[in-house]
Amino acid sequence: MRQRTTVVTGVPGRRRVAAPRSTLDAAPCPGYHRRMTPSNDPDDPVIARLAVPMWRRVVGMAVLALLVVLLARLAWTESSTGRQAGLILAMLGGGFLLLGLWRATAGAVLLRASGRLETSGGRVLALPDEIASVETGAFAVRPSNGFMLRLRSTRRGPGWAPGLWWRLGRRLGVGGLADAAEVKAMASALKARLSASGSDPRE
Repeated sequence: MRQRTTVVTGVPGRRRVAAPRSTLDAAPCPGYHRRMTPSNDPDDPVIARLAVPMWRRVVGMAVLALLVVLLARLAWTESSTGRQAGLILAMLGGGFLLLGLWRATAGAVLLRASGRLETSGGRVLALPDEIASVETGAFAVRPSNGFMLRLRSTRRGPGWAPGLWWRLGRRLGVGGLADAAEVKAMASALKARLSASGSDPRE
């Protein structure tokens, strides 16, 4: 490793050895651009992350694929042509759902220190002032192994990421195939934030 020397101004002949330059400080190669992704924002760090483990993704895909195969078999054994066409269309829809499930579960839901809830791709699901309550009870209309947020407005519109989150009206469901421990940690963080702001977290 080369060392860089610097001449001290006003003292002839005296040299000071500077700290060695690390290879990490070297100039980046041509074409390299550092990209600030939604998950590494230093001004608003992530305090809770909700992702789908690989084994859950595989199991979910396998179950859905089995249903599609059974539907295809039923379509070819039916005698009615009209019913066959309907089942084939449903089978194609199941194929698109398989693709959507695999893509959606590759991402994650992030809760930031500011209270903003977003996806790892940067899509904002809810801002802190839009969340009215958090529901985790057994009778709450929520995804399996997840929780449901009641929102104050419907301005963001409906959305759906199979196996991870959905939003319809003033309800935002988060969970599905996500890890149970991560779901619980995120729900607890949201409840604590609501309690600190004076809102009722609502079990």
